[in-house]
Amino acid sequence: MEKIENLCYHILSKIPKNRRAQLFLNKYLFFTYGYYYSATGNEPFPANFYAWKYGPVEMNIYHNFLLEPNKNMTSVHSVILI
Repeated sequence: MEKIENLCYHILSKIPKNRRAQLFLNKYLFFTYGYYYSATGNEPFPANFYAWKYGPVEMNIYHNFLLEPNKNMTSVHSVILI
């Protein structure tokens, strides 16, 4: 789980602060997962995506980044990225 969270922090560091949201994080994570899987045939990390109205959602990431939105969505500089 630590690897996927580090990837989320890396994705958030590339998104402008005014555009950071669950929707964007989960979509980028989903496309990253799909691209890696199609290129290598291996799963980059364990994930269970669900089809929601506005796009795919990985439930563990959704809950981890939803419970502390200010901490997780803005302070990406305190984490060592992969």
